[in-house]
Amino acid sequence: KKFNNITYVSAVSPDLLPRYIRNCCGSFNLKTGIQGQFASPLKIYESLGCGVPVISLDSEGARFVVKSEEHGYLLSDVFDSEKIVSCMHNLARRDKKSNRLENYILENHSWNSRGLLTTEIISKLF
Repeated sequence: KKFNNITYVSAVSPDLLPRYIRNCCGSFNLKTGIQGQFASPLKIYESLGCGVPVISLDSEGARFVVKSEEHGYLLSDVFDSEKIVSCMHNLARRDKKSNRLENYILENHSWNSRGLLTTEIISKLF
């Protein structure tokens, strides 16, 4: 199946990045770290923080952030084109962006939320 509305862009200025992301129905994160090990889920954070779900290669980092299909889809095989197309169709059929994704990131993965969790853990030790 052909998708005429896929756009590939090169480097984008950080101040323009949220605008680009918010205009998408989904975001791809199909890379892993060295030899398939843990990869930073930065792209996932950026996408969900802008209210855009992701299609990501399943990794420890991706599973840490993508907890449900509301957040996106995790793929075990980056070469499974049928699964990728199915995920893309599912994302394209969704309603426009939801603040729930942005709130999920703020409540669970922002610096503030991580700091509160760290403080909670440390207070339990003493």
